[in-house]
Amino acid sequence: MNKKKVLQILVPALIIVVIAGLYIQKNFLSQSNDVELSGTSMPLSPEYDLDEWLSQGKPVFIEFGTDS
Repeated sequence: MNKKKVLQILVPALIIVVIAGLYIQKNFLSQSNDVELSGTSMPLSPEYDLDEWLSQGKPVFIEFGTDS
């Protein structure tokens, strides 16, 4: 076989293998890496202790706006 014929077969086969690998990685391997949320979010009520949140050393975002 000449070089051109080998490339005509090898390049599409390689593209199909790459696409299949990406599909498998996205749909089957990523399901086992799901992260559970720890439930440490800020409470939705207006009653919270800002000093406690600041003492934990975590970044705190305070929004002084409205929901509109």
